[in-house]
Amino acid sequence: MIEIGNRHSLISNILNAFKSKLGSIEPSNNISIRLQQDINEMLDIISSQNFIIYPIIQTYSQITLSEAEKIANEHNLKLNHNTSNKIFMSILDMKINTSGCSFVSNIFNKKKYQYMRFKSNKILIQNGHGDTYLYMIPTINPDVWVFFIQTPNITQELTQGIKHGKTDLFYNIDNLIKTLKPPEIFYQELWIPCFRKQIEWNIPWIQGFKVDSEDCEFMVSGCNESVNIDFSYGCEENKSLRFVAKDEHCVKDTFVFGVFHSEVREKLDTPFFVALIKPEEWIQV
Repeated sequence: MIEIGNRHSLISNILNAFKSKLGSIEPSNNISIRLQQDINEMLDIISSQNFIIYPIIQTYSQITLSEAEKIANEHNLKLNHNTSNKIFMSILDMKINTSGCSFVSNIFNKKKYQYMRFKSNKILIQNGHGDTYLYMIPTINPDVWVFFIQTPNITQELTQGIKHGKTDLFYNIDNLIKTLKPPEIFYQELWIPCFRKQIEWNIPWIQGFKVDSEDCEFMVSGCNESVNIDFSYGCEENKSLRFVAKDEHCVKDTFVFGVFHSEVREKLDTPFFVALIKPEEWIQV
């Protein structure tokens, strides 16, 4: 299972690749692949909403590998990619609103990890079936929120959903979010482990995707994606805080990290980005 759902970055790059040469974008009707059909539906909505330029995504079109490496270094990212082709690159740079946040360490399964402990009335929670929770934390951008989902057996549930639905992580997390109750203010402590996730993969299902126009037809011949996420802190810990073992709102197993953007959520009714975070990707002290 691919553990990244970077759907809107992919669509943004498709738009940037095609719109410079096409007066209009019309999705092809001759598509049988399920995930390509999802892209078609999204493009239809984007076209009807006049939502051609994505907010907050820094996009670099048709750049060389050396240019991409320079941009990545400027954002403290490591680009593990080797190609002679032109690159379309997107960067989503965010900073968490750390009001009411403490930086602490916690021992779990005999290993010591970095945690962020949040206590603020700006945090929202959405409840689901069983012990399913979605926590929303504001960033310094009022339109952008990061979120975390913890639910029992999440890896197994997502794997089964992808296998039987022939979909991907983004689709399944999007559907899960739509089943949750409306958000409420979260008044308790929230403990989130810090993590770093890096993945590079080929997206096979987008190959052959077509966008038609009155003048010509364009097709995606191939797509490689590199994703780097760093959710950590570099300041001194608050050593006076101690973890309360029975707190149900401390993430202690695989969870989902994601991003909401208010305009994207309002117009397209989806999260902005999602990723599955496993304990081996948590930052040890």
